[in-house]
Amino acid sequence: MHYVFVYGTLRTQQANAHYLYGSVCVAEFAWTCGRLFDTNEGYPAMISSAKEKVYGEIYEVNDEVLRKLDELEEYTGNPKSDLYNRITQLINFENKEVHAYVYTAQNKKMLQKPITSGDWVKYKHEIEM
Repeated sequence: MHYVFVYGTLRTQQANAHYLYGSVCVAEFAWTCGRLFDTNEGYPAMISSAKEKVYGEIYEVNDEVLRKLDELEEYTGNPKSDLYNRITQLINFENKEVHAYVYTAQNKKMLQKPITSGDWVKYKHEIEM
């Protein structure tokens, strides 16, 4: 089993949440150090940052779900062609910490507009108002 931190369209009630059906949600409210951006493509992208936080959820997934997430995020392990990189990062929740996989932007051209709240769901709600 693997822990995965999701911060965008894989979160509950978001467009790609169905990829996680059958997986265990370990934490509905979690955060990690990073900076979040709107890609202007209907999904966010995150980069590492020690000064800011990105909010999301933690799931425990099996090998098959992880493979499907890699396909969705266009991650193959080749930095020259991949859309995202899959890294392991410390995730915080309920005064606990766990190391989990996080998909971070491989192509910096994706980083169109900073999301200062660090929360994709909150940001989407605000721009839809």
